[in-house]
Amino acid sequence: YDIFSYSTPFFIYNTRRIKFDYAGKEWMIQVWKGNYLVSNGAEIGIYNRDKIKFVTHYECVSDDEMMNMSMKLYHGDEKIFERAEQKHWWLTGFRLSKTLYTAESMTLDFTIEMKDEEMLKAFCNAIEKEYHKDMTYTVDGLKVNVVW
Repeated sequence: YDIFSYSTPFFIYNTRRIKFDYAGKEWMIQVWKGNYLVSNGAEIGIYNRDKIKFVTHYECVSDDEMMNMSMKLYHGDEKIFERAEQKHWWLTGFRLSKTLYTAESMTLDFTIEMKDEEMLKAFCNAIEKEYHKDMTYTVDGLKVNVVW
């Protein structure tokens, strides 16, 4: 999907993959923001795979592994949309608009509630290691709020 989208003029977005190890699996939380056809939008997906696999493919998490997530997408001070907290593996939001903003001019503000302190630490360490110039985060209990 991500590779195909760059070959068309219909989907112009940025994505980040936050990868970390937790509970014997490789986890990836992927976020997207940008233009989807005639809308501004964003997505959050939670994926994992067994550590012993020799492939690059991640599966969406099982029902037991889903987490509470919420998100808000902004252009400057204008809130484009908001998604209330819900337990899922994939959260999306899109708003039809005559004005399509660049991904760089939009801010995705999202929250994910981690399973425990170990997962929280692994996720935060991954952000600090890979995306410290691109994302900021705050922690409240097991909830991580990320601004990108």
